[in-house]
Amino acid sequence: MLQSGASEHAQVDAIAHASTAPEFRPIALWRATADPLFDSSASSGITARQPVDEYPGSAVVGGSKRQNRARSAPASLERKLEAKVKDVEAQLSQVNAQLAQLRHQQQELEIQNQVLENKTQTHSSLSPTAEDVLLWKGDAAWHEQANSSHDHAWALNLTVRQNDCYVTVNDLCQLPLAKLTKLYTVLAVSMHNPNLLYKLDQSRMDLGCAVQETASDECFRRLVVAMSYSKEQIQDLLHLRRLFYGRQGVLDRQRRDLVGKLSSNEAMVMTDSPPQSNYSVLTSISHELRANAAEEHCLRLQCCCACFRGIHTSKQCATGMVHMYPFMLQRGRLFVELAAQIGEPSVRELMTGLSKSDAQHMADWQHVVTYLDKLSLNHLDMHCPLLGIQQ
Repeated sequence: MLQSGASEHAQVDAIAHASTAPEFRPIALWRATADPLFDSSASSGITARQPVDEYPGSAVVGGSKRQNRARSAPASLERKLEAKVKDVEAQLSQVNAQLAQLRHQQQELEIQNQVLENKTQTHSSLSPTAEDVLLWKGDAAWHEQANSSHDHAWALNLTVRQNDCYVTVNDLCQLPLAKLTKLYTVLAVSMHNPNLLYKLDQSRMDLGCAVQETASDECFRRLVVAMSYSKEQIQDLLHLRRLFYGRQGVLDRQRRDLVGKLSSNEAMVMTDSPPQSNYSVLTSISHELRANAAEEHCLRLQCCCACFRGIHTSKQCATGMVHMYPFMLQRGRLFVELAAQIGEPSVRELMTGLSKSDAQHMADWQHVVTYLDKLSLNHLDMHCPLLGIQQ
């Protein structure tokens, strides 16, 4: 009986141990048997066990799963929010790009509108409007011109060398290029100021105003090399230099004589009791001095045209302007450098002109005037010999 009781307890422990194994799946275990020994032990105070859970650690496993789900829920929510934020940012950048494009198109349209407005104002200013008529209502000359314009063609009243010239616009537009160029040259020379020409000759192209600084001698030495003059061109330039300074010497001597007469007549005016008799002499001398200055100014222009329009080619002129930038290409400095290289007489010796008379110098310069009359637009790209005209 003792052995059977011990074996019974061993069987119960084995079943309890097996209930914890994964292969064992009963819902509940009741300690109940039909053995009378077991009933007797129950009657002796041993109570039956309460139902036991299948997996003692199943509650821990379920709690860990719930914790994992609780932890993974915020992470998935954050990922969704990040995706939505990125989507919104992409849409916002696209909208900003479209807005920038629309602003650029708006600026282009505003610029086009401004250009059209300017064109409209320009075209409207070319024709007299009602406002212009009101502004010039009291001007009889304007009314006469406006009335004549309806019946006759528009015309220009030109004053060239103290001579009036009435030219219609249609006739002016039909002038050939050579005549129009000559007309423009005459007008430019008529309005020219010798002092302005001197300032322009001493000016710099980058500043647009007269300055004291001038190009160095080394710059002109490099210029002569860059020009690549032919032997005939050098001979013509030096010959033009001799004729120019010889003619300028004649004008200089005439001016000194006039100044001397002017000084002596001024002294006579101050000493004589009736000074009115000498006023006419002073006036005549003043006019001669003014004519002398005008002739010298014309001489400089003729020399410049013969140098750069006849002897130099258009390519050499462009080379000189580029090489001398920002300074101007000066004819006088170019003459000085060429004369120094060849060994020509100085400017003072040429202006003295003791080897020739004043009449001979004037006759020699007349050949340069003839040379200029034969130049045309067809000669700009070539060298026109000056010595051939002289001979």
